[in-house]
Amino acid sequence: VLALWDLVTGRAPVDAVELLFPAVIGPVLVFFSVRGTVPSLGTGEIRSAEALVRWEHPERGLLPPGIFLPVAEVSGHMVPLGRYVLEQACRQVQVWRRTVPSASALRLAVNVSGRQLMEPDIVDMVQAALERSGLPPQALTLELTETAIVGAHTHVDAALAQVRELGVLLALDDFGTG
Repeated sequence: VLALWDLVTGRAPVDAVELLFPAVIGPVLVFFSVRGTVPSLGTGEIRSAEALVRWEHPERGLLPPGIFLPVAEVSGHMVPLGRYVLEQACRQVQVWRRTVPSASALRLAVNVSGRQLMEPDIVDMVQAALERSGLPPQALTLELTETAIVGAHTHVDAALAQVRELGVLLALDDFGTG
């Protein structure tokens, strides 16, 4: 079977059928990498967490983002995937903030792709995820790649300014590598 990845990178870890029919893909899981614990060892406070997405392939197990995100980008699945990750991560971090005393001030970092930034409703998507989860905007950092913002359209500049006006922080990151 010809793999879509062959057309993009010359490798073939994922069959095109699996990507073109999301119901076949299986669950996408959101994991968290806890950050900032070393400076807070005395208090035991958990300061921040980064949302990490992994695809649980039914035969290959957990696949890292470098395997499936480029294909999701090309196949049109990046925006719904990004929306899902943002909503799930905001929801889970807010649960921890409410129920785990050492996580009451927990901050969340979520990667956002260049494709997501091009969406006309990116600001509404961020605001909706915050409102549905109850996570304060100041507790969220959107991590962007340098390539996503260098030479970005005027729409992206305006959208990022609106996201900052919500109180959300922005940071540069190496999205899709970890």
